[in-house]
Amino acid sequence: RYFHTMDYWEDKLVLFGGMGTTTNDSGVACVMNDLWVYDLAYGVWEECTPALPRYTLVRTESVNGGVSKEGDLVVPVPRYAHLSVVVRDRLVVMGGQHLSNEYVQVAPSLFFGI
Repeated sequence: RYFHTMDYWEDKLVLFGGMGTTTNDSGVACVMNDLWVYDLAYGVWEECTPALPRYTLVRTESVNGGVSKEGDLVVPVPRYAHLSVVVRDRLVVMGGQHLSNEYVQVAPSLFFGI
């Protein structure tokens, strides 16, 4: 994985997106939109999905010309070379590029309770 972001939050590292290769050993490049949290105290990685209540999406990028409402479970588009920052308990993900090297043209994505 490369071109991802990693932020520090409450003794944890928060990793989002980036580029890598497919998991079927074909070596094909792919762009990711997964969110992982590494607990520095316990040395454990946890993949964060919308199914986990403490990692709920509260606002995401534009969907069909509109902006999703709080609580909508719309996963941010895959991206690499983006920016992210943790503000209190929210991860803000901005910009980046798609696999085709086009810029992601959507509003910031916010994760609540990361």
